Amino acid sequence: MDWKRWEVEDVIEVFLERSFDRGNTWQGIASLDPTVVTYLDSVAAVQSESYQYRLWARDSCGFVTPYTEVGTSILLEGAEQAGGNYLSWNAYVEWENGVDFYEIQVFNQQLSEFVRVDAVDGNTTEYLDGQTFLDQPELCYRVIAFERGGNLQQSVSNYACVGIKPVLYIPDAFTPNGDGVNENFLIKGQYIQFVDLKIFNRWGKIMYTADQLAPGWDGQPNGKPAPQGVYALTIIATATNGLKIKQEKMITLVR
Repeated sequence: MDWKRWEVEDVIEVFLERSFDRGNTWQGIASLDPTVVTYLDSVAAVQSESYQYRLWARDSCGFVTPYTEVGTSILLEGAEQAGGNYLSWNAYVEWENGVDFYEIQVFNQQLSEFVRVDAVDGNTTEYLDGQTFLDQPELCYRVIAFERGGNLQQSVSNYACVGIKPVLYIPDAFTPNGDGVNENFLIKGQYIQFVDLKIFNRWGKIMYTADQLAPGWDGQPNGKPAPQGVYALTIIATATNGLKIKQEKMITLVR
């Protein structure tokens, strides 16, 4: 955390206090030289709590200043929800003019850095991320508050990580009849690394195997069109986080 340097004359000592219960109780955590304008609270459990901070100062005559405005850290929480990952956080409180906007970021393991997902206005404290798809075991988010008024101040939240849930979308039928529509039996998925896919005819003969979802089955085992009818499918999919999904289904080939 940081703050502006004290403008009161003859200040000889600055005191920093912290509250973990929304300002009901305060605890002194540091006595600082008035030239110091930043402090790292290494004891605070920022991954699980939101804290409030305030300052006051004492001059050479023993007089004390009023408390400063309260600064509040951002506690970000995340959870899997239908449609995406739901993120929520408490409003950042410190700046006189408030928060201009919050930027949502996610850690890209391949790039080894946080990348922007989206931004919301300063009055919004929740977000549903249904657009981020990265080939990694989990998605770790953070939120950055940007000060309104052009002072370029920022406040960064804790990290909130949400496990990736792999998904398979298996169609019921396909129509390899040459009209250019639904020609291949193509399973789609999210966060799938590789698969063990087999399709059998009614007598148990293997008609198609694959270790990847694309390009799908064109309905032609050994280059010859398979007859119209019902086929059995089994698939074991391995997700990017190592989780395995097994499904069995009957599919229909229509000509």
